[in-house]
Amino acid sequence: MKQTTAIFIRRVLCNDKDRATARSIHELLPPLTSSNDVDLQLYAILAVILKDFVYSWYAKITPDQNFVDEVIQVIAHCTRALEQRLRAVDLESVLLDEIPELLLMHIEAYRISQSNLISQNLESDPRKIYHSIRAHPALSPIPTDGVPSTILEQEENEIAYRQLLAQATLAILLPTEDLESGCLRELVGGVLGETILANGVAGKACEGWLLWEVIAKILEDITPISRSPDVFAGKHSKNTASPQVSETWLPEEWPISALIWNALHYVYLAFTALRYFIGALWISSSLPARSPPAIIQTKFANGAGEEQGLETAVNEDQSQPTPASKEPILSMRIWSCVSHLLQVDIRMPWLSGLFSLLQWAAMVGPGRLGNTNGRLDKLLSHYIHQWMQDSLSLPSLLHLVRTSLFPHNALAPARATPSPAEQAAIKSRCADAIITLVPPVVLKNFLRTGDGDSDGNDSIPTSTSLDPDAAHHERASGAGDQQEDADSKPCKQTVRTTSHIRMRREIEENVLGLLDDPYCNKHLIYSIVELILVRLMPELGETGVKDLMEARLG
Repeated sequence: MKQTTAIFIRRVLCNDKDRATARSIHELLPPLTSSNDVDLQLYAILAVILKDFVYSWYAKITPDQNFVDEVIQVIAHCTRALEQRLRAVDLESVLLDEIPELLLMHIEAYRISQSNLISQNLESDPRKIYHSIRAHPALSPIPTDGVPSTILEQEENEIAYRQLLAQATLAILLPTEDLESGCLRELVGGVLGETILANGVAGKACEGWLLWEVIAKILEDITPISRSPDVFAGKHSKNTASPQVSETWLPEEWPISALIWNALHYVYLAFTALRYFIGALWISSSLPARSPPAIIQTKFANGAGEEQGLETAVNEDQSQPTPASKEPILSMRIWSCVSHLLQVDIRMPWLSGLFSLLQWAAMVGPGRLGNTNGRLDKLLSHYIHQWMQDSLSLPSLLHLVRTSLFPHNALAPARATPSPAEQAAIKSRCADAIITLVPPVVLKNFLRTGDGDSDGNDSIPTSTSLDPDAAHHERASGAGDQQEDADSKPCKQTVRTTSHIRMRREIEENVLGLLDDPYCNKHLIYSIVELILVRLMPELGETGVKDLMEARLG
């Protein structure tokens, strides 16, 4: 796969002389970051953009490669500057607190807009309700099919907004001599604003089916091989070590015996969890403290012989005022976001209250284990960093983004929008990937649709069974123990299959359904893009684009 990608990059980005050499692309092209694997994926994305956005018209004018080489040098300068700034960003706060806060606001606004009570009394259009809660200037006015002028006006506002983001980024990252070139600034701004933001971020990336597909691919990569949706549907493979264990270790004929086995099982789980918890707290005493976020001081270099660009320095002077301490992991928005996403306060209020009590006890209780740099806080930070390094590999994520947005090394329009039936299949596949990731006991006791019995067994009436012979097997009785066991197997398999269908439908409606509307998704995507840009370039939160340009160009 890497060799194929390297051949494509060499064919697009390298000139005829370099293509004939045996040197690697990392020797022929300027480095974009400090990692060769990340550079490979970024070069592949850049090759697709230049091939369809620049070469489509530039090759008709001249075969000269110098102009494209200059564009690559400028982009490489920007990516290296972004990497330096990224090292000073508090990734824990961004990934676990600020982005989940935006997602939480999206969840609340979307569910309010879809509420029948709100729609009947105030407004019938869910998009108007959502936009009134989370208004965005680039997405105003709300495009309406009955009023074509609103569609055109909204598109114009969105184009101006994307160009504003692109020009603001270039005003900070570009060297002064390149920023003074209006042609180069417009070309690079067009690549960022129209190709990346318009076609990529605000285009296909806001479609619900593409988001479901990306989530499914990520979950399928991190899901153990031994777990599959067939297990929940009662389909055991031949390689399964003991397919009948889950049915035979709890004898249904003796409720008292089943109760005893359940009690022993949960006692063992509690003992194992407590042992690992105490051992982890003991290890956490040797973990280093969480360092506060670094302060970035930026200035523009002036004077002859110096690079006319942006110099970035991290303040390491201990005499300077230290920044505020980090937020404790337990108090970040990721926990409330997950709780609202799964509707824990509605499904299991006692569980939500228990978690809140445990959080309060860890934060202000004896030892303050969950407070900043407490034992539990350092332990969570350590495991989160370890998990992100192992599971969220940046080259893998970039490869996933590239294959999703640019399939077959072409722009997104090369992939037609799936039909409604295909989108429903993608949604079901994503729901199955979520089901395989969660333990069956949690799903069985948490996802209750109200059709099952009171103890959460999700039993179903015989008339709604998917197996036409299930009713016959259920009515058959008194024909001997062996015949009764043989007749009960199809009914048990039918109950498991129907339970899996209910779990899938519940996840599709209450979790994945939050990404159904592309217009509402744009509010979320644009908010995340703004947050990332402001964290990488704090100047954008203090100075306008016009002032930045005047400071750079004079």
